[in-house]
Amino acid sequence: LFHEIIEIFLTDASTRLEKLGNALKNKDAELTVQHAHALKGAAGNICAEPFMAIVTQIERSGKNKDLSSTSLLFVELSKEYERLSSHVKKILLSRK
Repeated sequence: LFHEIIEIFLTDASTRLEKLGNALKNKDAELTVQHAHALKGAAGNICAEPFMAIVTQIERSGKNKDLSSTSLLFVELSKEYERLSSHVKKILLSRK
């Protein structure tokens, strides 16, 4: 079951990350909160604490309608996603 949850995370998070990036580029606080919240929940499902911590900061910025620091956070989130996805793909490969 955990492996299935990881596979779903990889698929969903990639799409959500792209949508979050677009929301940030468009300075859309409402969409930023929506996508950040979804990513936070998905990260919580697989106990991805570092990823969750960054996306929580982005979500908070959106709620406060202050997206001024989110571009740097998004870069950090993207790097963490790459690190995380690489790690979980290794877990999935070890299953086969």
